[in-house]
Amino acid sequence: MLTLFVVLVSVLLIASILHFDGAVRGISPRLAEVIHGSGGWCAQPQLVTDERDPQAIYVIGPSQSRGNRVDAVRIDTYVGAQREASVTLGPHSSYTAFLPAPALARADVHGVRFQRPALDLMTFPGVHQVDSATGEIVIAFEENGARRPILTRNAYNSSSAAELLSLVSADPGGRWIAALSRTPGGWMLFLFPRSATSRRAGF
Repeated sequence: MLTLFVVLVSVLLIASILHFDGAVRGISPRLAEVIHGSGGWCAQPQLVTDERDPQAIYVIGPSQSRGNRVDAVRIDTYVGAQREASVTLGPHSSYTAFLPAPALARADVHGVRFQRPALDLMTFPGVHQVDSATGEIVIAFEENGARRPILTRNAYNSSSAAELLSLVSADPGGRWIAALSRTPGGWMLFLFPRSATSRRAGF
């Protein structure tokens, strides 16, 4: 009986430790492109727009600045063409950064979601609760009473929902919703147009 109990506890412990996060997929994006040269970027890149170049989005990675200018990648929002560029940031710059959108993004789980115990040897009593999702995680953008799914991922015992939400941002000019995802080939940019109402109201 004791042996059966130990085996059962061991199986439950292993099941709680194992996890799987599938690839992030965009749901009908205007654009889905791996950012050129981003394979070695450990930190999340910054997205900016230029009021003088409304057709493009500029991606700023962890690079060296040159005086008051910063290296960037310009991405054409119509055809996805990319090229090296440089941008100037600051209060008098024509470049505007995308803003995090925690108030407008939601994570839904088509499956099972609960708070599970996890080991944490750096704290007392060594156990804390973490979010766990098994099934399909769907990230939706809510605006003007409409709910729009933009990202999806299959997962098992995953705690990645909060991370996915942190990678969603919005253009203050009201034109774009952006989502980033790190892939083996570099950072993937998913780009979605916003509604006409949001463009008039701004973010």
